[in-house]
Order: sequence, then structure tokens, then C-alpha cells
Amino acid sequence: MDVLTAATPAATAPVRLSVVVPVFAEGESVDPILRALTAAIAADHEILVVYDFDADPTVPVIERLHEEIPAILGLRNDLGRGVLNAMKAGIEVSRGDYVLISIGRRAMTAGVGLEEVGVKLDEKGRVAIDEGFRTNIPGVYAIGDAIGGPMLGCVAVQRCDRR
Repeated sequence: MDVLTAATPAATAPVRLSVVVPVFAEGESVDPILRALTAAIAADHEILVVYDFDADPTVPVIERLHEEIPAILGLRNDLGRGVLNAMKAGIEVSRGDYVLISIGRRAMTAGVGLEEVGVKLDEKGRVAIDEGFRTNIPGVYAIGDAIGGPMLGCVAVQRCDRR
């Protein structure tokens, strides 16, 4: 895995929460989402923005944001293209006590391999959670579109911080 800015103190210090954000050709549209995520999380954290190829237009945005917000780190997914592999790549290098995966603005749980890794889904295909947003796998939480709640991860993170 190639983690952008891996030699910085932000990439080596322990963190409480790792947020994995798979992206594909998001470009500048990812900027406000990453800023909102960063602002919404009170705990020590890292945001791993996982992309599939170096020419992805999101990469320069990640690099620019990292200069301003060191918690935002880019990670090239070398496990194979696609959201499932991007999630696996992010989890593999995450340093947090907890991992939160923030994907999409609409429900996209079908076909991403949640069942393969053991995450239980409800009858509507949403990730099954308890009142604390915990899934059936210890240390794995779900928010936003994956559970049928607020469709933006940053809004859902604010809900989690209040619990």
C-alpha cells in the first residue's frame, strides 16, 4: 500500500478512530465532505481516503487537504479495484482503536461483500446495528446510507458523537 505522506507524524501517532473513505474520481467534490468529517469528530482520528489508481482526480485534492489537515491521508488500494478492496485496504493500514467506513450518498450495501466478511444485514439490505451504531463484528460500526439514516457520513458521525 502506498500511503501518501506516510512519513508525517500524523501517520504514525496513535489514534482513537480511523475513518476509511473509498473514493472513485470524486475530484473537488470530496473536499467539503472530508472537511465536515474532520470537523465533526472530536476524538483523535485519521481519515484514510482510499483510491484505486494514481491518476484519480481525487489524489491532488487529498494531497492539498493533507497540508492543511494532517489527519487526512491518501491510500492507494493495491488489493484490486472496487469498493470492497478499498475498504479492506483501509482497514489493513488503519491505526485506530475503532474503524468507521464512510461510503456513498445513497445506500450501496448490495454486492460490496459485507456478508463475506460477516457483517449482518437486515431484511432491507441495510447493515444491522445496535443503539450505539455497532455491527455484529467488534470494533466495526456503521452509519449513514449503510443503515438507512442520514445519507452523509459527516451528519451521521455527529449523531454517533452524541451517544
